[in-house]
Amino acid sequence: MGAGKSSVGKELARRLGGMVLDTDEHVENQTTTSVAEIFAAQGEETFRRYELVALEHAIVARYLVVATGGGIVTTQEALEILKRHHGVVFLDVSLEVALDRVRGDDHVRPLLSGDDEAAMKVIMDQRRPLYEEAADLTVVTNNRSIEQITDAIMTWVSDQ
Repeated sequence: MGAGKSSVGKELARRLGGMVLDTDEHVENQTTTSVAEIFAAQGEETFRRYELVALEHAIVARYLVVATGGGIVTTQEALEILKRHHGVVFLDVSLEVALDRVRGDDHVRPLLSGDDEAAMKVIMDQRRPLYEEAADLTVVTNNRSIEQITDAIMTWVSDQ
């Protein structure tokens, strides 16, 4: 949460000349319901199933870039899919920077309310090792612009 996945995903796809699928946006478009509303009405487990379907769709449709929701790694099936595909980038962010970036935005962050630092820390501590397990590249996003983060990824891509 707050690492810049959606923004960086769009910029990366633009530079690579391909399409991006943002799993949160895909779920919202397919269900005509916001992520927050799905969490509230149907629960996290249902949302994670929708998210897994979005990831599977992105793989089958061969999207060049897939920007996932922060919690996608908490579903074992999604984690296994990510681990099988080369090019998984973990955008790592410190707790302080993440809190600054998500402050006041519950739209796609229904697991957080307000500025709950303790809840954010628990979530990040749970997810970080899962992302590290799946990632081919880790880019720290603290104090870096979307362009700088994308530059780092592009450098790695050109070396592959």
